[in-house]
Amino acid sequence: MRRFATRGGAFAALTVALFAGCSGDATKTVSGEVAFGPVKPVAGELWTVTLHGDGDKNYSGSVDAAGKFSVAKVPEGGYKVQVMHYLPTGDGKAKAGARPGAGAPQQFTYPETWAVPGGPYTLDLAKLKK
Repeated sequence: MRRFATRGGAFAALTVALFAGCSGDATKTVSGEVAFGPVKPVAGELWTVTLHGDGDKNYSGSVDAAGKFSVAKVPEGGYKVQVMHYLPTGDGKAKAGARPGAGAPQQFTYPETWAVPGGPYTLDLAKLKK
């Protein structure tokens, strides 16, 4: 019986050690603001920021009315930045579609790579390229 308790204790200690090693969350929240420059936001439009990492790893967040954005749980590394601009639809709300007569949502690639962790992050719309 004593041998079982010792093995059980060793197993429990090993399990805790393994999970403790895995619990180190190496992700960060990437937040910043948009420098709209000559671009004037329109009521009802939607902007999203997507960080593209290695492989199929993508992390997205929305830009709020004050021009602030936040992308949660981004692992450390280098990321290409992509911006989507959704125009308001006929009801005045942005949707993942197009406003009647306005064409498809606009997709832009930011010319700089962002390092995580890093920052501060400012998304200068004057630098965007279609």
